[in-house]
Amino acid sequence: MHVWPLAMVLYLLLMLKLKSRWRFTVLVVLLWGVYCGITLLTPQGPSLEKYHISTLTLSLLIVSVSLPYLICWLFAVSGWLHLRAFTQKQPPGAERDGFVKISHGLFALVASLVVPTLVGAVYVYISHDSTSPGWNIFKNYMGIFFPLLGFLFMFMGSSQIVSQITPRVTRLAKATTVFFPVALFSVFYLFMIFANPTRQASLDPSVQPTYFLPDSMIIGTIILPVIATWSLGLLFVLNLEHYSHYSKSINRPALVSFYNGIIIIVAITILTQVLASLGNGRLASLNLGAILGILYVLLGLLAFGFGLVASGVRKLQTPASKTEPG
Repeated sequence: MHVWPLAMVLYLLLMLKLKSRWRFTVLVVLLWGVYCGITLLTPQGPSLEKYHISTLTLSLLIVSVSLPYLICWLFAVSGWLHLRAFTQKQPPGAERDGFVKISHGLFALVASLVVPTLVGAVYVYISHDSTSPGWNIFKNYMGIFFPLLGFLFMFMGSSQIVSQITPRVTRLAKATTVFFPVALFSVFYLFMIFANPTRQASLDPSVQPTYFLPDSMIIGTIILPVIATWSLGLLFVLNLEHYSHYSKSINRPALVSFYNGIIIIVAITILTQVLASLGNGRLASLNLGAILGILYVLLGLLAFGFGLVASGVRKLQTPASKTEPG
């Protein structure tokens, strides 16, 4: 009985064959329905006791948090499909190859929304235990891997595109728009992690450790990949911004909308990692209203970011105006 949702999804994948935009949309909605259904079917006894709310109220709250996920997923998939269609219409060359890599990166960002959320819901539903060290380590790595892969591909693609442009991106621009803000956020991020007394272990059985890892592993497999993700995302934005000023073939307003959406996504990635560094003990001390407020704001901004990406990429197929400055 536990495997029927996955069996249904696999069956639908085979039937749909993923050939058209509406089929991708249907697939996303079905995956979201599976996620929402599994979450509602998972026992939520500890939450009911902690926040003193009824089962019906908790179910309504779960749905209210799940709906922004659906919006994010739909915007993200729409952006990826439009970008893929745009790249398929480009003539062969370095620019097309660069946009193909950016398309692969955007697909990885789509996976960063869907895969950890769905896998987490299925795991908790089957095991009824979200506190095991192995699962939490895997969950942390999964949340880091997909954004890192996505921004790596996007940076590589944008570097290939901007290599065709003269003049080059200056070192000063990289320092002021990428390395300085990343260094600033990194100092704050490091402080938040190492000020967390339960990052490795917890003496309080009611407070779950954040990482279940020694400091050397936290630095090497958590902190450095996260900071690399921020850097690659901002370098990607800088490259696209530079490309938009000097390319005569691209629709600049569309590209601006695209990279503005990516800026918001990078910002949400930073905020999410900083919040995770607080530790479960400090987050658990917040009341239900504060936790829901944070979730709604983050998901709303994330939906707005992916909405800008989808809107910008959709308009990329419109040729640049002849009157638009190069």
